[in-house]
Parts: sequence; C-alpha cells; structure tokens
Amino acid sequence: VNRLTGYAAIDQLKGSVGSANQQLQDVKGALAAAKAEYDECLARQSQLHREVTALLQRKSSWVPADVARFTQLYAAEHETEAAVAGSKARYSQLGDEAERLQLRLVDLIRERYQQEQLWSDNIRRASTWWTWGLMGLHFASFVTVYTVLEPRKRAALQAAVADMLTHHMQNLDGKLMQLMPAGAAASAAAGHGTGHAGEQQQQPQQQQATKSAGSKPADSSKQ
Repeated sequence: VNRLTGYAAIDQLKGSVGSANQQLQDVKGALAAAKAEYDECLARQSQLHREVTALLQRKSSWVPADVARFTQLYAAEHETEAAVAGSKARYSQLGDEAERLQLRLVDLIRERYQQEQLWSDNIRRASTWWTWGLMGLHFASFVTVYTVLEPRKRAALQAAVADMLTHHMQNLDGKLMQLMPAGAAASAAAGHGTGHAGEQQQQPQQQQATKSAGSKPADSSKQ
C-alpha cells in the first residue's frame, strides 16, 4: 500500500531522521565527555601553573627538593598543555560534528515534512478526482440505464406483450373458425322452418279470398 501511495519514500525519510537523531545523540554524549575531559585538563593546568608561580616567587630560597619539584611541575605543565590542546581539539571537532549532524537532522525533518505535505496534497487531490470520477460514473450509469437499457427493456416488454396478444388472437380466431359451420347450419334450419310456416298460413287466406270473389257474382245475378 505504501508503494502504491508513494509513502515508502516518507518511511525511508523517517528512518533517516531516526538514524541522524541517534548519531546526534551519540555525538552529543561524546561531546559532553570531551568537554569534561577538557575542563579537567584546564583545571590541572591551572593548578600546575599556580604551583609553578608559587615556586618562582620564592626562587631565592629554593632547596634541592624545590628544584626537583619545579622540574616535575615544568614537565607536567608541558604534558598538561599537550593534553589541553588535544582535548580542546577533540572537543572542537565533536562540536563541529554535532553542529553538522544537527543541521542534517533539521534538513531531514524539513524534507520529511515537505514530503508528507506533498503526499497529503496528492492523496487529497487523488481522493477528489476519485470522488468526481465515481460521481461521473454514477451519472453515466444513470443516464445509460434510463436512455439505453430502459427503452430496450420497454421495447422488449412491448414486443412480448404484442406476441402474446397475437398468439391469443390467433387461438381465438381458430376457435371461432371451428364454431362457424355448426352455427351457420343452425341458422339455415331456423330460416327454412319459418318460411314453411308462412306458406301454410298464406294458403287458407288465399282460399278464403277465392271464395269471397266467387260469391259476389252470384249475388249480383240474383238481383
């Protein structure tokens, strides 16, 4: 995940900051020890200088022991001066090293802060683009569903309903065609029976009319 998001470089910077801080602490410890050694050398040099000064003040009254002591103090003073110079050089060197490590630590912390800020900005920018991308994808899906899929679904549903109605009407027409011959025969039979009854009713009426017409001339001849 850190490699994908680019946070691995920040982890490396964190490790560098920790290592530089540890080095700085070690150098600061050595610097404190060097300072203590330097102060001790200065104190010993100061003590030797006081003793030498005291001997020189009473040089006129020296005894052989004072001469021997002066010789020892003079040699010790030269050794102390060399120790003071060495401890001072070491103390100065460690001080420069501590200052260099301090500056390096500050630079690493600043670089880490900048990288974290850049990483945060990139993640924020990427999340914003992802949000807009998801919103666009959702909108595109919405438009696709209601402009492409829904019309197709509606057309498919209408076609299915039309096919079902067509099939149902075809079945109904078939049943009606099967029922048509029996219905036509019944209608014809009913029409024939009605015509025969009408003829039977018309025959007595015609006979009665004929009789009436024949009786009228006979009555006129009698008159």
